[in-house]
Amino acid sequence: MAEPRHKNWQEYWSDVAPRLVKYLTENQNELLIKYLNNSFAIFSFLTEDWDQKTTKHADLRPKLTIFLVEIHDIMRGIIACYEHQTLAPLALLLRTAFEIRANLTYILKSETPEVLVDIFDRFQDVEQVLARKSSLTVASPTSEEMDTVIKRCPEWFHNGKPIESMPHWTGIKGMNLYRICEASHVNLKENYIGIYKVNSKFTHASPLIRNMYRNNGALGSIPRPDQSIAFAALAMGQCMEALMLSCEFFGVDFPEYEYLLVCQDMLEATGQKRLDPKDYPNK
Repeated sequence: MAEPRHKNWQEYWSDVAPRLVKYLTENQNELLIKYLNNSFAIFSFLTEDWDQKTTKHADLRPKLTIFLVEIHDIMRGIIACYEHQTLAPLALLLRTAFEIRANLTYILKSETPEVLVDIFDRFQDVEQVLARKSSLTVASPTSEEMDTVIKRCPEWFHNGKPIESMPHWTGIKGMNLYRICEASHVNLKENYIGIYKVNSKFTHASPLIRNMYRNNGALGSIPRPDQSIAFAALAMGQCMEALMLSCEFFGVDFPEYEYLLVCQDMLEATGQKRLDPKDYPNK
Protein backbone atom coordinates (compact mmCIF):
# COMPACT_ATOMS: atom_id res chain seq x y z
CA MET A 1 0.00 0.00 0.00
CA ALA A 2 1.35 3.41 -0.99
CA GLU A 3 2.19 5.87 1.76
CA PRO A 4 -0.19 8.87 2.01
CA ARG A 5 1.24 12.07 0.64
CA HIS A 6 0.58 13.97 3.86
CA LYS A 7 0.95 12.88 7.47
CA ASN A 8 -1.96 14.94 8.85
CA TRP A 9 -4.52 17.53 7.84
CA GLN A 10 -2.34 20.45 8.91
CA GLU A 11 0.46 19.34 6.62
CA TYR A 12 -2.05 18.63 3.88
CA TRP A 13 -3.62 22.08 4.10
CA SER A 14 -0.35 23.97 4.20
CA ASP A 15 0.46 22.29 0.89
CA VAL A 16 -2.95 22.48 -0.77
CA ALA A 17 -4.30 25.86 0.34
CA PRO A 18 -1.82 28.01 -1.62
CA ARG A 19 -2.40 25.92 -4.74
CA LEU A 20 -6.16 26.20 -4.31
CA VAL A 21 -5.99 29.99 -4.04
CA LYS A 22 -3.74 30.10 -7.10
CA TYR A 23 -6.13 27.92 -9.09
CA LEU A 24 -9.20 29.97 -8.15
CA THR A 25 -7.44 33.22 -8.97
CA GLU A 26 -6.19 32.01 -12.33
CA ASN A 27 -9.63 30.71 -13.35
CA GLN A 28 -11.58 33.87 -12.60
CA ASN A 29 -12.99 35.83 -15.50
CA GLU A 30 -11.92 39.43 -14.98
CA LEU A 31 -14.71 40.78 -17.17
CA LEU A 32 -17.35 39.01 -15.13
CA ILE A 33 -15.82 40.22 -11.87
CA LYS A 34 -15.91 43.73 -13.27
CA TYR A 35 -19.61 43.32 -14.16
CA LEU A 36 -20.47 41.90 -10.72
CA ASN A 37 -18.64 44.65 -8.84
CA ASN A 38 -20.02 47.47 -11.00
CA SER A 39 -23.57 46.13 -10.68
CA PHE A 40 -23.12 46.01 -6.92
CA ALA A 41 -21.79 49.57 -6.98
CA ILE A 42 -24.83 50.84 -8.88
CA PHE A 43 -27.20 49.00 -6.55
CA SER A 44 -25.43 50.31 -3.45
CA PHE A 45 -25.38 53.89 -4.75
CA LEU A 46 -29.07 53.93 -5.61
CA THR A 47 -30.30 52.28 -2.43
CA GLU A 48 -28.19 54.41 -0.11
CA ASP A 49 -30.47 57.18 1.19
CA TRP A 50 -33.32 55.37 -0.58
CA ASP A 51 -35.91 57.25 1.44
CA GLN A 52 -34.61 60.58 0.15
CA LYS A 53 -34.29 59.43 -3.47
CA THR A 54 -37.79 58.01 -3.89
CA THR A 55 -40.40 60.36 -5.32
CA LYS A 56 -43.49 58.12 -5.45
CA HIS A 57 -45.42 55.77 -3.14
CA ALA A 58 -43.65 56.99 0.00
CA ASP A 59 -46.35 55.37 2.13
CA LEU A 60 -45.58 51.90 0.73
CA ARG A 61 -41.79 52.17 0.79
CA PRO A 62 -41.11 51.17 4.44
CA LYS A 63 -43.02 47.91 4.04
CA LEU A 64 -41.00 46.78 1.01
CA THR A 65 -37.50 48.00 1.80
CA ILE A 66 -36.63 44.58 3.24
CA PHE A 67 -36.60 43.20 -0.32
CA LEU A 68 -33.78 45.57 -1.28
CA VAL A 69 -31.89 44.87 1.95
CA GLU A 70 -31.94 41.14 1.25
CA ILE A 71 -30.94 41.61 -2.37
CA HIS A 72 -27.96 43.70 -1.30
CA ASP A 73 -26.91 40.79 0.92
CA ILE A 74 -27.41 38.33 -1.94
CA MET A 75 -25.28 40.41 -4.30
CA ARG A 76 -22.34 40.35 -1.89
CA GLY A 77 -22.80 36.60 -1.69
CA ILE A 78 -22.77 36.25 -5.47
CA ILE A 79 -19.44 38.06 -5.72
CA ALA A 80 -17.89 35.97 -2.95
CA CYS A 81 -19.24 32.70 -4.34
CA TYR A 82 -17.96 33.46 -7.82
CA GLU A 83 -14.51 34.33 -6.52
CA HIS A 84 -14.44 31.00 -4.67
CA GLN A 85 -16.07 29.08 -7.56
CA THR A 86 -18.78 27.65 -5.30
CA LEU A 87 -21.51 26.59 -7.69
CA ALA A 88 -24.10 25.12 -5.29
CA PRO A 89 -24.41 28.34 -3.22
CA LEU A 90 -24.62 30.32 -6.48
CA ALA A 91 -27.56 28.16 -7.52
CA LEU A 92 -29.33 28.86 -4.22
CA LEU A 93 -28.61 32.59 -4.47
CA LEU A 94 -30.01 32.60 -7.99
CA ARG A 95 -33.20 30.93 -6.77
CA THR A 96 -33.65 33.39 -3.91
CA ALA A 97 -32.96 36.43 -6.10
CA PHE A 98 -35.49 35.21 -8.66
CA GLU A 99 -38.16 34.62 -6.02
CA ILE A 100 -37.70 38.15 -4.68
CA ARG A 101 -37.93 39.56 -8.19
CA ALA A 102 -41.09 37.54 -8.91
CA ASN A 103 -42.84 38.57 -5.70
CA LEU A 104 -41.85 42.21 -6.17
CA THR A 105 -43.20 42.13 -9.72
CA TYR A 106 -46.45 40.56 -8.52
CA ILE A 107 -46.88 43.37 -6.00
CA LEU A 108 -45.60 46.42 -7.83
CA LYS A 109 -47.13 45.72 -11.24
CA SER A 110 -50.55 44.79 -9.91
CA GLU A 111 -53.54 47.08 -10.37
CA THR A 112 -53.78 47.50 -6.59
CA PRO A 113 -50.21 47.43 -5.21
CA GLU A 114 -51.29 49.15 -2.01
CA VAL A 115 -53.59 46.21 -1.21
CA LEU A 116 -50.87 43.63 -1.78
CA VAL A 117 -48.30 45.63 0.17
CA ASP A 118 -50.68 45.69 3.12
CA ILE A 119 -51.25 41.93 2.87
CA PHE A 120 -47.53 41.26 2.59
CA ASP A 121 -46.80 43.42 5.62
CA ARG A 122 -49.49 41.83 7.80
CA PHE A 123 -48.35 38.31 6.93
CA GLN A 124 -45.33 38.77 9.18
CA ASP A 125 -47.68 38.65 12.18
CA VAL A 126 -49.12 35.35 10.97
CA GLU A 127 -45.68 33.82 10.46
CA GLN A 128 -44.58 34.99 13.88
CA VAL A 129 -47.47 33.53 15.87
CA LEU A 130 -47.43 30.24 13.94
CA ALA A 131 -43.69 29.93 14.51
CA ARG A 132 -44.16 30.57 18.23
CA LYS A 133 -46.93 27.96 18.43
CA SER A 134 -44.64 25.28 16.98
CA SER A 135 -41.46 26.32 18.80
CA LEU A 136 -39.95 24.20 21.56
CA THR A 137 -37.95 27.09 23.01
CA VAL A 138 -40.16 30.18 22.59
CA ALA A 139 -43.34 30.73 24.57
CA SER A 140 -46.55 30.20 22.63
CA PRO A 141 -48.65 33.30 21.93
CA THR A 142 -51.29 34.09 24.51
CA SER A 143 -54.97 33.89 23.61
CA GLU A 144 -55.08 37.68 23.57
CA GLU A 145 -52.14 37.83 21.15
CA MET A 146 -53.79 35.24 18.91
CA ASP A 147 -57.07 37.16 18.92
CA THR A 148 -55.25 40.34 17.91
CA VAL A 149 -53.54 38.64 14.99
CA ILE A 150 -56.70 36.84 13.86
CA LYS A 151 -58.62 40.13 13.80
CA ARG A 152 -55.82 41.92 11.94
CA CYS A 153 -55.11 39.04 9.54
CA PRO A 154 -58.40 37.22 8.81
CA GLU A 155 -57.18 35.95 5.41
CA TRP A 156 -55.07 33.22 7.06
CA PHE A 157 -57.55 31.94 9.65
CA HIS A 158 -60.84 30.05 9.61
CA ASN A 159 -63.11 29.82 12.63
CA GLY A 160 -60.33 31.17 14.79
CA LYS A 161 -57.80 28.56 13.68
CA PRO A 162 -54.91 28.80 11.20
CA ILE A 163 -55.66 27.47 7.75
CA GLU A 164 -54.20 23.99 7.30
CA SER A 165 -50.52 23.98 6.32
CA MET A 166 -48.41 27.11 6.15
CA PRO A 167 -50.45 29.61 4.13
CA HIS A 168 -49.07 31.72 1.30
CA TRP A 169 -48.37 35.38 2.00
CA THR A 170 -51.12 36.42 -0.42
CA GLY A 171 -53.76 34.60 1.62
CA ILE A 172 -54.99 32.98 -1.62
CA LYS A 173 -55.65 29.26 -1.38
CA GLY A 174 -53.32 27.23 -3.56
CA MET A 175 -51.11 30.20 -4.41
CA ASN A 176 -47.44 29.45 -4.97
CA LEU A 177 -44.45 30.90 -6.83
CA TYR A 178 -45.38 29.19 -10.10
CA ARG A 179 -48.83 30.81 -10.08
CA ILE A 180 -47.25 34.15 -9.26
CA CYS A 181 -44.88 33.81 -12.21
CA GLU A 182 -47.63 32.87 -14.64
CA ALA A 183 -49.82 35.84 -13.66
CA SER A 184 -50.31 38.04 -16.71
CA HIS A 185 -48.83 41.13 -15.07
CA VAL A 186 -45.75 39.17 -13.93
CA ASN A 187 -45.05 37.07 -17.04
CA LEU A 188 -42.06 35.16 -15.64
CA LYS A 189 -43.30 31.63 -16.25
CA GLU A 190 -40.57 30.75 -18.75
CA ASN A 191 -37.93 32.20 -16.44
CA TYR A 192 -39.30 30.08 -13.60
CA ILE A 193 -39.19 26.91 -15.66
CA GLY A 194 -35.65 27.60 -16.89
CA ILE A 195 -34.22 28.49 -13.50
CA TYR A 196 -35.89 25.75 -11.51
CA LYS A 197 -35.12 23.08 -14.09
CA VAL A 198 -31.44 23.45 -13.24
CA ASN A 199 -31.67 24.80 -9.72
CA SER A 200 -33.75 21.88 -8.45
CA LYS A 201 -30.93 19.51 -9.38
CA PHE A 202 -28.80 21.14 -6.68
CA THR A 203 -31.59 21.47 -4.13
CA HIS A 204 -32.62 17.82 -4.50
CA ALA A 205 -29.07 16.45 -4.83
CA SER A 206 -29.56 15.08 -8.33
CA PRO A 207 -26.77 12.92 -9.79
CA LEU A 208 -26.97 15.07 -12.92
CA ILE A 209 -24.99 17.86 -11.26
CA ARG A 210 -21.86 15.71 -11.56
CA ASN A 211 -21.61 16.95 -15.15
CA MET A 212 -21.04 20.48 -13.87
CA TYR A 213 -18.08 19.34 -11.78
CA ARG A 214 -16.21 17.47 -14.50
CA ASN A 215 -12.96 18.99 -15.71
CA ASN A 216 -11.19 17.09 -18.50
CA GLY A 217 -13.24 14.03 -17.65
CA ALA A 218 -12.33 14.00 -13.96
CA LEU A 219 -14.81 14.74 -11.18
CA GLY A 220 -13.65 17.41 -8.75
CA SER A 221 -15.03 19.65 -6.02
CA ILE A 222 -14.55 22.80 -8.10
CA PRO A 223 -16.96 23.21 -11.04
CA ARG A 224 -16.02 24.08 -14.57
CA PRO A 225 -15.27 27.83 -14.80
CA ASP A 226 -18.00 28.40 -17.39
CA GLN A 227 -20.65 27.08 -15.01
CA SER A 228 -19.78 29.57 -12.29
CA ILE A 229 -19.75 32.40 -14.83
CA ALA A 230 -23.24 31.54 -16.07
CA PHE A 231 -24.79 31.15 -12.61
CA ALA A 232 -23.19 34.32 -11.21
CA ALA A 233 -24.21 36.43 -14.22
CA LEU A 234 -27.79 35.13 -14.12
CA ALA A 235 -28.12 35.63 -10.37
CA MET A 236 -26.78 39.18 -10.52
CA GLY A 237 -29.15 39.91 -13.39
CA GLN A 238 -32.14 38.94 -11.24
CA CYS A 239 -30.97 41.33 -8.54
CA MET A 240 -30.63 44.21 -10.98
CA GLU A 241 -34.05 43.48 -12.49
CA ALA A 242 -35.55 43.81 -9.01
CA LEU A 243 -33.72 47.10 -8.53
CA MET A 244 -34.93 48.52 -11.86
CA LEU A 245 -38.49 47.52 -11.04
CA SER A 246 -38.24 49.19 -7.63
CA CYS A 247 -36.75 52.35 -9.13
CA GLU A 248 -39.58 52.58 -11.64
CA PHE A 249 -42.26 52.11 -8.99
CA PHE A 250 -40.77 54.46 -6.41
CA GLY A 251 -39.68 57.13 -8.86
CA VAL A 252 -35.90 56.74 -8.59
CA ASP A 253 -33.83 57.62 -11.65
CA PHE A 254 -32.06 54.44 -12.81
CA PRO A 255 -28.90 55.02 -14.91
CA GLU A 256 -29.96 52.91 -17.90
CA TYR A 257 -27.15 53.89 -20.24
CA GLU A 258 -24.44 53.43 -17.62
CA TYR A 259 -25.81 50.00 -16.75
CA LEU A 260 -25.86 49.08 -20.43
CA LEU A 261 -22.13 49.76 -20.55
CA VAL A 262 -21.63 47.69 -17.42
CA CYS A 263 -23.51 44.78 -19.02
CA GLN A 264 -21.11 44.78 -21.95
CA ASP A 265 -18.55 43.03 -19.78
CA MET A 266 -21.09 40.39 -18.76
CA LEU A 267 -22.03 39.73 -22.39
CA GLU A 268 -18.44 39.15 -23.41
CA ALA A 269 -17.73 37.06 -20.31
CA THR A 270 -20.63 34.74 -21.14
CA GLY A 271 -19.64 34.40 -24.78
CA GLN A 272 -22.18 36.82 -26.22
CA LYS A 273 -21.68 39.70 -28.61
CA ARG A 274 -21.09 43.12 -27.08
CA LEU A 275 -23.72 45.70 -28.00
CA ASP A 276 -22.97 48.88 -29.91
CA PRO A 277 -23.51 51.80 -27.48
CA LYS A 278 -24.28 54.01 -30.51
CA ASP A 279 -27.59 52.12 -30.82
CA TYR A 280 -28.50 53.26 -27.31
CA PRO A 281 -28.06 57.04 -27.13
CA ASN A 282 -27.24 58.45 -23.72
CA LYS A 283 -30.40 60.00 -22.35
